[in-house]
Amino acid sequence: MIEQVVHKLLSEAESISGASINIHYGERPQKYPLPAVVIQRGRANHRHTLKGASGKVNGSVRVTVLAGSYLAPDALKEKVRLCLDGYAGTVAIKDEDGQEQTVTIKSLKLLDDDDIPSDHRDGEGKIRTHGIQMDFDYSANESIPTFT
Repeated sequence: MIEQVVHKLLSEAESISGASINIHYGERPQKYPLPAVVIQRGRANHRHTLKGASGKVNGSVRVTVLAGSYLAPDALKEKVRLCLDGYAGTVAIKDEDGQEQTVTIKSLKLLDDDDIPSDHRDGEGKIRTHGIQMDFDYSANESIPTFT
């Protein structure tokens, strides 16, 4: 759920969509050019009461920006940060069955950012891909499961 929300927010941000930046889930396929953004879900803590699921979830999501030179990810990181950090609102996404659902994000906060490990090298031993990973914490409302 959070991955789809982040993908939609980024893909609809003019500063990112207008710059032809590829956005991927999980990892960047080799055939896609840089710059790119990769979204990975982190932990999710689904809250409960004595009566069952409360409909609240707290978790994390990692957004990694990738580029071909060391300084290039900084500008992209800033675009992503401005788009996501501090976001609160309702986003319409499609579930796995193609049905539209809304997700209410109560808060999306940047915790930290750091260089990605630089072990991807070309045939001459030079680093090919540079990037910065950003970890965000979020709080959201989710659908409460129903049992029949």
